[in-house]
Order: sequence, then structure tokens, then C-alpha cells
Amino acid sequence: MRVAFIMDPIQNVLIDKDTTFVFMLESQARGHEVYYLEMGDLFVEQAKAMGRARRIEVRREFRAREPASQQPNPASDVVPDRARRDDAVVFMGGDHASNG
Repeated sequence: MRVAFIMDPIQNVLIDKDTTFVFMLESQARGHEVYYLEMGDLFVEQAKAMGRARRIEVRREFRAREPASQQPNPASDVVPDRARRDDAVVFMGGDHASNG
């Protein structure tokens, strides 16, 4: 399953306190593909919800590794229509609104 997390910049995450980070770790530990987006990565193009989702590998360390590719993808690439496939989830952390 692919799991996308919309959250604050990963470099600002307090790894011992951020529940979104723990969800990322646990999703990864269960063999799911973890993707990361910030609010600024979301946009609409030709009436389609789009996002620059980056696959990320997280560890309980301060550093996270991201691949260089940040190509725009239709939201359906990460979060397919349930009628077509039921193998993706999007989680939006609640902390992002308090920082903006």
C-alpha cells in the first residue's frame, strides 16, 4: 500500500513528539511505501488535484533520505479512486495549520 503524508517540512519534525512521524515509521515498518508532501506541494492542474509526492525512507534519527525526483503527479497516482484500487491512504497531520 502507498501512504502519503501531508505535513510540515520534515526537517522541522520533532521525531520523539510528532505523531505523523510515528505513523510514517510504522507504515514503513509494515512494508508500505511512504510518501511525503508539504502543503505547498499540492495544486490543481487542468481540474485535477495534483501533488509533488516524494517517496521517503524515515528512521528514528534526525535525518531523512529523500530521492531527488519531485515530479508532479496526479493525486490519483498516489491516492487512486477507491472504485479502481484500494491500496493507498493519505494522512494529513494536524500541526501544519498552527505554523502558517
